Amino acid sequence: MDKKKLAIGILLLAAVPLVLFYIVNLVGSCVPVMESYKKTPYQFEQDFNEQMADYGMSIDIGSVNFTYGGSYPYKTVPILCDDGSQITCTYRPTDKGRNSFVRWIEFEQQLTGDADETIYIEQLLDFLMREFETPLIDGQNRYYNDYDKPLSYESALETCRDFIAGETIENSFYVKAYEDNFDTVTLKRGAEEKPSITLRLSILMSY
Repeated sequence: MDKKKLAIGILLLAAVPLVLFYIVNLVGSCVPVMESYKKTPYQFEQDFNEQMADYGMSIDIGSVNFTYGGSYPYKTVPILCDDGSQITCTYRPTDKGRNSFVRWIEFEQQLTGDADETIYIEQLLDFLMREFETPLIDGQNRYYNDYDKPLSYESALETCRDFIAGETIENSFYVKAYEDNFDTVTLKRGAEEKPSITLRLSILMSY
């Protein structure tokens, strides 16, 4: 066999694994993540602006820089509300990269105490569960046993409504949309001199 042809053949055979590796990575980057709890900050922003527009809300996570504290950077972003409500969103990603995932996300609404004030915490919880805990919406939270008792979608919203109407300072409960993923929802009331309600969904905390 011609030595030149043999050399070319060897080079082509050596290149095949590299080409396959490149193709697999390219395809993998184009395929959307199947688990809804794995969401990038920009996916969150897009979904928020689409779904919460009905309540006159929008967010621009690129409008503020990261704050550094603890093990991971985080952002606190003001939410623009047509009715003037003061709501902020704080989220902590796995890293600063565009393709990072949200580890936890928190909304805080400052309260005025006015009789006609609209509190959006329940609507925000509904959004979080629809986005990050999608199987709950279809009643697929079937991963119950005698040890852990995560709440269903309807029960979580009811618990949120009771918290808003009551005087409890803090309440936490679990949701479990996926068999191997257990997330915590925390509701917290601010100090009397600065009334507010905070909603946090802890995601990927064991990853």
